[in-house]
Amino acid sequence: MAQRLYVKGVESVQNYLDSIEKNIKNRDTNELAEDYHALKGVLANLGLKEYFQMSNDLEQTCKRWKLYANHQI
Repeated sequence: MAQRLYVKGVESVQNYLDSIEKNIKNRDTNELAEDYHALKGVLANLGLKEYFQMSNDLEQTCKRWKLYANHQI
């Protein structure tokens, strides 16, 4: 059971990383923030604290960039 959950978690991480790559290319900070938020949850469930923190930092950066971009319009 634990092995299946781990494998599912690793698959989810890869899916989010693929989505993040796409959204970086598209410069879509809204989707990036959502991707990093979801990735953060998977990483927490896998007990990967350092990567969880990195994902959290990147999520917050995307949110700040969104606010900055909105003020530039």
